[in-house]
Amino acid sequence: NAAQASIGMAQYAGPGGWNDPDMLLGSGAGDTQFWLSPAQSRSQFSLWVTLAAPLILGSSILHMTDWDLATYTNKEALAISQDELGQQGVLAWSDCPKWHNPLEKVPPPCGQVWGRKLSHQNVALLIINYAPVKRTVECHGECMYKGSGRPAG
Repeated sequence: NAAQASIGMAQYAGPGGWNDPDMLLGSGAGDTQFWLSPAQSRSQFSLWVTLAAPLILGSSILHMTDWDLATYTNKEALAISQDELGQQGVLAWSDCPKWHNPLEKVPPPCGQVWGRKLSHQNVALLIINYAPVKRTVECHGECMYKGSGRPAG
């Protein structure tokens, strides 16, 4: 639901003030009550990077899995997170319902494409499949323009 709550919030984020969807949960039980699967953990981190959100870990680094360590220290992802332009990503396309029950273990079979305009005319696109099975999620045409933060045409 943090992704859903972030839709339309980009106008309030930028250097000097960042939207905070919540802490990163990680994929290891460690010393925390809640954790995600490795794929969910990496998806959450990638979304936080695209949202220009604060990267605050919700568990002890002493119990971090190797998967999470590799995720949280990914240089390319961190460069996007810390991009000097500081713009929050926007939802470019979705076939997800507006809200779903966060207590359900299986998300609805839907997908989203998020885009973040970066400095030096670069763009980051994040394609997320929330379904528990493989599926195709595409972004081209209008979706690409919206995700790039540039006007269509």
